[in-house]
Amino acid sequence: MKYTLIALVASLSLGSAAQAANYILGASQIGGAPLANFEGKAEGLLIDTQYAGVTFSQPDGGKPQIDNSPFLFGYQAASGTGVLTGSMSGGAPFPTVAGIIATFATPVSGVEAFMSDTAPLGNYNVTIFGAGNVVLETVNFTGASIQPGAYVGFTRGSADIFAIQFGPSVAFGDAFAIDDLRTRGSGVPDGGNTLVLLALGLISMLAIRRKA
Repeated sequence: MKYTLIALVASLSLGSAAQAANYILGASQIGGAPLANFEGKAEGLLIDTQYAGVTFSQPDGGKPQIDNSPFLFGYQAASGTGVLTGSMSGGAPFPTVAGIIATFATPVSGVEAFMSDTAPLGNYNVTIFGAGNVVLETVNFTGASIQPGAYVGFTRGSADIFAIQFGPSVAFGDAFAIDDLRTRGSGVPDGGNTLVLLALGLISMLAIRRKA
């Protein structure tokens, strides 16, 4: 019985780890209300801590900005009329081209955003980071993959994603925007934690009974 329970725990652990994946798809894989949808804010507003649970920044030290339709350049929104795009606040030569970083107050196990470039010039990287800014995963793809737009996301077997960076493009002057940032808190399937804890509890009970 004890060995069966140990095998169950190992199987559950492996099943959780096997969930890790990245994707570029036309529909949201997380669903629910976005953590940030960039709606109802003034054109050109610099965004950092306006949304609870996440801080936005750029790799050049600047802050991304709100762009409301009609857009500054060739990209689309996933919903509504507002998106988030790069600004020149950190020294970028043009608006709309700087990379965008989202840093989470609490680590998550899944993250995605709608990413759009309707006139791509080159490839993009999207990277997720763990504790200490350690790179966990990077997905590299052609601009055509997000033309006119697609959800770029990651799922992990545990909540170890502290931040995600979208872009910039490897091509100079390539404009893009993101919309509808979503996160998922737990990488364990529904009921998974309960099963693991139950199995561990039963193992502990067996050990105590054997000692008695």
